Amino acid sequence: MAYRKSSNKWQSKFTKLQTIRLNVHTDADIIKFLSEVDNKQGLLKELIRAEMEKRGISYPHPSRKEIDKYEEYLCDLEFGEIDSKEDFKNEEEE
Repeated sequence: MAYRKSSNKWQSKFTKLQTIRLNVHTDADIIKFLSEVDNKQGLLKELIRAEMEKRGISYPHPSRKEIDKYEEYLCDLEFGEIDSKEDFKNEEEE
């Protein structure tokens, strides 16, 4: 139960849920295709990023390492292991 609570808390802080609604009649081909795909999230991200590149759209996004470091900082801040954002900024500069 504690794991679920912390997982839900993490998800609400660091993720955004996006959904699509498909019509069983007019989108049957898409529904069938997606039912056979193991990694739907990976496929959709790949297709979206390819479309963004095609349109010349580029939004900066942090690396996994940067994200992990920031999440660790937020946890430390939450549990009082560091004092403020200044500690994080000083650590980034090193």
